[in-house]
Amino acid sequence: MEQGYTTTQEHTRPETLARLAELNEAYEKKFGFRFVVFVNGRSRDEIVSVLEHRLETGNAEKELMTGLREMVNIAWSRWGKLEGTSHLEYLLPDPE
Repeated sequence: MEQGYTTTQEHTRPETLARLAELNEAYEKKFGFRFVVFVNGRSRDEIVSVLEHRLETGNAEKELMTGLREMVNIAWSRWGKLEGTSHLEYLLPDPE
């Protein structure tokens, strides 16, 4: 599971991992595609909140656009890490 940043698996509570699994399944069932988020140093507990919010407020079209924006931001971040630069100026903002 690549959702949320922790330095080791031991720092994530089992109930948080179980909640993420439950929410991921609900998200995929509701929207028909997988949940994507640019973690950017957030904990798994923070990702739970993001996922809960998006399940409550999203629709398939909005979530598809959000997921694409998140994937672009992930790519920019990873490219910057490979080059040893930031690329943060290229991140796409959340329209909300």
